Amino acid sequence: MRSCGKKWIAWLLAACMLLGLAACGVRKEEEQADATVYIPEFVEFDLAELGVEYINTGCCDGTYVYMLAEVNEEVEEVDPFTGETYTNYEYRTAIFRLSLDGGEVVELENYMPGNQGEKQPDRESYFYIENLSIGTDGSLWVTESLEEYIYDVPEDFDPETDYMWNYEMLEQRRVQVRRQLDKEGNELSRVETSGLQEVLLGESEGYIGNTLMDNDGNFYVLVETYTENTYQTKIVVLDKELNILFEIKGENLWGQMVLLGDGSVAMNSYVYDKFTGEGEQKLRIINKEAKDWGETEYPMPLNVGSIYPGSGDYLFYYDNGDSLFGYDPEAQEGKKILAWSSADINRSDLAFFTFLKDGRVAAMTRRWGENGMETEIAVLTEQPISVLADKTVLTYATMYLDYEVREKIIDFNKSQSKYRIEIKDYSEFNTADDYNAGLTKLNTEVIAGRVPDILNVDGLPLRQYGAKGLLEDLWPFIEADEELGGRDGVMESVLEAAQQDGKLYQIFSSFNIRTVAGAADVVGEEMSWTLADLQAALDSMPEGCTIFGQGDTKAGMLHNVLAMQMDNFVDWTTGECYFETEEFIALLEFCNAFPLEYDWSKVDYEFYDDEYTRISEGRQLLAMDYLYDFQTIQMQKFIFGGDITYVGYPREDGGVGSSFVLDGGMAMSTTCKDKEGAWAFMRQLLEPQSTEEGERFYYRGWGFPVNRQDFDRMAEQYMTPEYILDENGEPMLDENGEPMEYSQGGMGWGNGMYMEIYSTSQEEYDQVMELIDAIDSVYSYDEKLFSIIMDVAQRYFNGDITVEAAADQIQSRVKINVNENL
Repeated sequence: MRSCGKKWIAWLLAACMLLGLAACGVRKEEEQADATVYIPEFVEFDLAELGVEYINTGCCDGTYVYMLAEVNEEVEEVDPFTGETYTNYEYRTAIFRLSLDGGEVVELENYMPGNQGEKQPDRESYFYIENLSIGTDGSLWVTESLEEYIYDVPEDFDPETDYMWNYEMLEQRRVQVRRQLDKEGNELSRVETSGLQEVLLGESEGYIGNTLMDNDGNFYVLVETYTENTYQTKIVVLDKELNILFEIKGENLWGQMVLLGDGSVAMNSYVYDKFTGEGEQKLRIINKEAKDWGETEYPMPLNVGSIYPGSGDYLFYYDNGDSLFGYDPEAQEGKKILAWSSADINRSDLAFFTFLKDGRVAAMTRRWGENGMETEIAVLTEQPISVLADKTVLTYATMYLDYEVREKIIDFNKSQSKYRIEIKDYSEFNTADDYNAGLTKLNTEVIAGRVPDILNVDGLPLRQYGAKGLLEDLWPFIEADEELGGRDGVMESVLEAAQQDGKLYQIFSSFNIRTVAGAADVVGEEMSWTLADLQAALDSMPEGCTIFGQGDTKAGMLHNVLAMQMDNFVDWTTGECYFETEEFIALLEFCNAFPLEYDWSKVDYEFYDDEYTRISEGRQLLAMDYLYDFQTIQMQKFIFGGDITYVGYPREDGGVGSSFVLDGGMAMSTTCKDKEGAWAFMRQLLEPQSTEEGERFYYRGWGFPVNRQDFDRMAEQYMTPEYILDENGEPMLDENGEPMEYSQGGMGWGNGMYMEIYSTSQEEYDQVMELIDAIDSVYSYDEKLFSIIMDVAQRYFNGDITVEAAADQIQSRVKINVNENL
């Protein structure tokens, strides 16, 4: 009976699971059927013909887009000495209008900027237009500001021979004017705040921050005042005549004020609990009747960006990651409206957006391109996701979206007729209570088999994913990429260091090197050494010499070294761990030689010596170093006073104690819908930025390029000297008959040391390349494993357990964790 009962229960559970999965599948199909996407239609226009070089900002009234622009105009001038006529260029600010339906761009010629300040010898005047906005009645509003700095100059002051800022500044004035314009630029009305500074500050010193005007014409101003003993921030609310209605005083009031869809004004800032001291980001409503904060508060997401005035069903809008959310006051929650990148809009370049009455969205972006400022205006229309049925949609999962990656995705989507990348930014799920909620969600989905097509590897347990067979080996894609040049087209040794069991699960565009440098005549010439070697080198130094800087601690050193060598102690493929070895015990003993803690608050910086001074005076043996170009080696040689060796951290296995630090990266899942399409996007990380011949190459990444062509171009430029030329264009010679080279820059230190930087020598290049070819590890961080190791190691550092006991406990606990996650 029991056996039958268990079988029956097992069958019932299985049936329920199948029904649940089936229902889940039905729901997923229904959700996909209901899903929508915003499709952009770009408005064609050309501002270059009008001499426009830069768009400051813009707005939209639903029919027209208004743009605030800087116009460069030719002006004919006469030389007062020769009488000759010449062409000069002057900039002026102008407002242009463009219909959303396209067509000609029209300047609002009737708009004349207001008071721009009189040119006087005792003052500096700065006039600028802060913004354009659309009023509740659909009219155009422009906000102009004039700042003046008045100095106490003498009566005989001559601006041709003296500078006003050599004298005391007597007064700082700021005047703001809001002007209402019609569609031709004619002024309809204005609100002036010329007396605002006197009303708010009087004789006190302080600063007037952002100013916002509500629909009734009341002003909301952020004010900071301070005396010798008092510092205060407050929000001051004034009527049209600048009469103070009320003030809200308090700490931490510096935040963004926004006019909400219901006409009320709110402020987004951190609110701290007076009992616990814990803070939370909230949008608080200012209640004009109560003359204080209202009872309503809206907790904001952890990663909220800008907040925008609401419209329609939404009280306000806000950015979270790559998405735009609208706050629904009835549901009392934010609802995701659209993902900007899915609409081919780079949120980082967004100048403004407006929801139109028919539900479409007008948006303007600006960015600097190869030919100057590039401005685009798009009208986004919500459509069923089925409009993308002819494209393969690939999901790109990330924790926070890098600007350049976002740009690559948008450019890729615009250029592709077959593929489309859809971003899923898991940072949107982070909360104030759990900063890692998004990462946890991503890991849970991956382990459950719901693996995105492409993954940003930052923060991910890549070794675990690789051991589980979740990631695609990218070597075959590189080898088959003829345009890239196969393995010969990349820095192969760096990618080999990043591989796992001979398979490459990630690619990245650049790298730098984490290493340790020492004087060659002290540490030797090998790029690896043991703890005994290090001790012998230290013994050869003057008494009191330290290994590294004063602020290094036991725990900090263990973190650094372990991140470089974790693969030596954990094998994610087999689940084996090696923390009971002599190598790991030696590592713990090495870290235990450093102070338990270092109190920076007790440092007397008047007598504090930096690392470079200590090294040059023989009081410090080694320098931790980041190599990110071919000139950094010159600095270390200068500090150590001669040849150096990148000896690295000590390792008992004879390995190189330096490692590569990778600049981000991407991985492809084995379940990727279309691996050819995914590679077409991912390979951009490995493409060259330079041409083999042409202008000087400026690498846009950080560190050394992984692309071999870019790497060689970078090396070539660092190694190419620029000589000081004589009147005949020939290099000038020094006292030894050698060409005199221009310095490419310099560096100085607190003790008066200064060095000039010159082109990289062949010897210096060879030493960097030898290190790159020798390194076989990458700097990586696994938060869970580090937490376990540091917890046990701290007890050893405190003297509570022996080093052998610490190694045994770490071995046991880490192995359990590793095998639980295999």
